[in-house]
Amino acid sequence: MRGGRPGVVVGVDGSDGGRIALGWAAGHARANGLDCVALCAVEFPFISTSRYFVEALADLSDGRQAMLDAEVALVGAAGVEARVTVGQAVDVLVEASRTAALLVVGTGGGPPGSLGPVASGCVRRAHCPVLVARPAEAIPSIRQARVAASGYRPGRRVAAG
Repeated sequence: MRGGRPGVVVGVDGSDGGRIALGWAAGHARANGLDCVALCAVEFPFISTSRYFVEALADLSDGRQAMLDAEVALVGAAGVEARVTVGQAVDVLVEASRTAALLVVGTGGGPPGSLGPVASGCVRRAHCPVLVARPAEAIPSIRQARVAASGYRPGRRVAAG
C-alpha cells in the first residue's frame, strides 16, 4: 500500500461484477481513510524471453492498464491506485491480500447465484477478510429471506399448528 498501512485491495477485470466491487471498495476505503489498490491480472499460460512474447505481454498489459484506468474513472474512484500484474487472477489477489485489511472481488464466470472461480478461490485462500460484491438484483430481499427461512414453498401446504 502507498501509505504503508493496510488498506483495501480490489480485483477488477472489466466486468460488471468487477465494476461493482471497485465502486464498493473505493467508497469503503474513502469512508475509512484507507488506501485502495485496484488490481487487474494479465494471465499467460507460459513465460518466455523471446522478443515477440515480451512485446505481446507489453501490449496486453498496456491494454489492461487502459481498461483499469477507464473503470476507475467510470466509477469516480479518485485516489485509487490502479495496477496491472502478470499472473493468475486468484494468485495475484491472494498475494496482495497478505498486506491488505480487506480484499473485495465481484461475482462472475459461473452460473447465476454462484461466486465464480476467482471469487471462490479468493474466499478459500486469502490472508484477510474477503467481501464478494454482488449486483443488487442478485441479493434477495429481507422478505424473501424470511419466507425461505420459514420453510414455505409455493404450492406446498403448511400445517397449521
